Amino acid sequence: MEGSRLLTLVESLNKKEVRELRKFLRSPFFNQRADVVELFEFITERVFTLKMLPTKEQAFNTLYPGQDHDAQQVRYAMSWLLKAIEQYLALLPWLADERQQKIELARAYREKRLPKHFQQTMQQLRRQQEQQPIRNAEFFEYEYRIQLEQYAFTASRKRLSEHNLQEISDTVDLAFIARKLRQTCFLLSHQAVYKREYDFGLLEEALQFVDRKGLLRIPTIAGYYHCYHALRGVEPEHHFQHFKAILLHQNHLFPADEARDLYLLAINYCIRELNAGREAYAREGLDLYKEGFRTEMLLQEGQLSRFTYRNAVAMALK
Repeated sequence: MEGSRLLTLVESLNKKEVRELRKFLRSPFFNQRADVVELFEFITERVFTLKMLPTKEQAFNTLYPGQDHDAQQVRYAMSWLLKAIEQYLALLPWLADERQQKIELARAYREKRLPKHFQQTMQQLRRQQEQQPIRNAEFFEYEYRIQLEQYAFTASRKRLSEHNLQEISDTVDLAFIARKLRQTCFLLSHQAVYKREYDFGLLEEALQFVDRKGLLRIPTIAGYYHCYHALRGVEPEHHFQHFKAILLHQNHLFPADEARDLYLLAINYCIRELNAGREAYAREGLDLYKEGFRTEMLLQEGQLSRFTYRNAVAMALK
């Protein structure tokens, strides 16, 4: 069993996951095999309690006492258990995402031709969307899926005059623009360090679309837009100041992981400018470090890394 995908996966589980998996494996909806439950108990006891390496021979004797040894039978049980644990792990983010569940529920009600149930679920979805402070690519992707469900419902009732095709098109555009600008910023940052050339595809059209449609009113789009122009060197001071202002005053409108990535992009930009002899960027970088520390955005699991600490001190000494 040593080195198997199953054992490696079980060893990575925390206490909460082990507890939840015990319940998961005992649910007939997900698993109907007693030997899979027993195998999980066998492995977790040896890994977490006895601190022993479980073997396939021991597993067979525990799961199938009195039977002639059959290595293939153990391999089957291991495969079934691995699949069950993978299902559990795949379900976790879905169970934590209420909007995702509501969208799937709306689809189920639509397919079952339960209009009142569908409409009530859609109302709940719209309220959830309206209450979201973060309007990033994921927000617009959810909005697209909600609009798509509404269209499918309207079409099924042959009320095509009430269609929402424009809304669907608009949300597709916003989701693409938000993702495109974000990815472009990371490409540019990587390019600056590793001197690798990238094809930016539809970037120019995306930038023109932002300008034409006035999308800088959306902080998440504006943040990446100004970040891109600063990194690209197009009126860098002007765009950096806008970028910095968004980070300092509107970082709560970004998901925590995106905000942290943007802070690092901005700080690395300041470091490059400092290395080029523009010492005014020491103050700019310190402002970002202070806010990043205050909000704990630059901490990793509550800890300040040595790398971040050294960079912050070096910048302060400038």
